[in-house]
Amino acid sequence: MAGILLLCLFSCKKDPVLIIEETKVNFENPKVGNFSHYVLLQGQNIRDREDQYFEYVFDTLRIEIVAIDESGYLIEESLTEGSASLNGENYVSFPTKIVSYYLNISDEMISIKNLHPRIKSRLFFMPDEIEGLQIEKYEELEVEMESWKTSLPFQTKFQLAYLENFELFGKMYEHLNVVINNNPMKDQLSGYTHIYSMKDGLVRSSSYSAQTGKGYGWDLLPEE
Repeated sequence: MAGILLLCLFSCKKDPVLIIEETKVNFENPKVGNFSHYVLLQGQNIRDREDQYFEYVFDTLRIEIVAIDESGYLIEESLTEGSASLNGENYVSFPTKIVSYYLNISDEMISIKNLHPRIKSRLFFMPDEIEGLQIEKYEELEVEMESWKTSLPFQTKFQLAYLENFELFGKMYEHLNVVINNNPMKDQLSGYTHIYSMKDGLVRSSSYSAQTGKGYGWDLLPEE
């Protein structure tokens, strides 16, 4: 039985947020009221495996399932009070906006549908509906995480892989799918990576520029 767990968010300046483990957003049994928090990361030189530098900055993103209807699970994203982008920094676009989109989970794929043409999910980087994250547990290409990058050599193509026993903020994730789509970088657009499981939901996502090699992403904050 999951206990009541305290999570002090990276951006919090007041009391910790009370979280019960089964209330976190997942892809296995999502429910209205489920919510999760993510901390923002920034990295550089996506093409260079020798450059492993990245840092966390003080923006924390909250996502919550607020409704379920025929279109899917309605998600709202917002920055938590105390986040740097709400206090003069410029890490996140439209920092005061609540971003809404639908999360759809079919027998084969997890996809999203943004409700605004410009103000889109900060957490999920794949295009609306036409691309998604596979449901099936992937077990053919094992990788490791080297800072914010995987151990795979950089390539401008689509790749599926998996992580075993990945530790993040003291929490161990036994098996995570890794979906990398760098195809857009052939056209000087951004590539992106999503790391997730059905049980744990989205654990890490990142997007990175073809022009500069710089990127940013979000890491799931665990219970404490």
